[in-house]
Amino acid sequence: MMLLGTGGDGHCGCLFPDSAEIKVTGAGKIVVAGNDDRADGDFVAVTMDVMCASKTVIVSAAGSGRASMVAKALSGEFGQYDCPAGMVEAQEETLWFTDKEGVAEFDADEFEDDEVEA
Repeated sequence: MMLLGTGGDGHCGCLFPDSAEIKVTGAGKIVVAGNDDRADGDFVAVTMDVMCASKTVIVSAAGSGRASMVAKALSGEFGQYDCPAGMVEAQEETLWFTDKEGVAEFDADEFEDDEVEA
């Protein structure tokens, strides 16, 4: 199981949009180190391949500052590397942990009833 934090820009687990670290997705890399001006300092992150190899991933995305990112990520309407949070697909279950503010721009009518729990 993995718990991932997110940011309003679509980053998750310190994998930032269009960064070198997110662009190694699919390359079979295990760990990447980074230093990105968008982070609060130096970081070490696992790649998206590792994130998606987890049986269960919980994506934390609460607050109004994440509303447009949540809508973008869950719609699937984003560029290849510009919304890492939307790229997370666990082996068995990917759960989004959010609140009313976080889903304020999300259109649940686009999804089947069993995909969204209110």
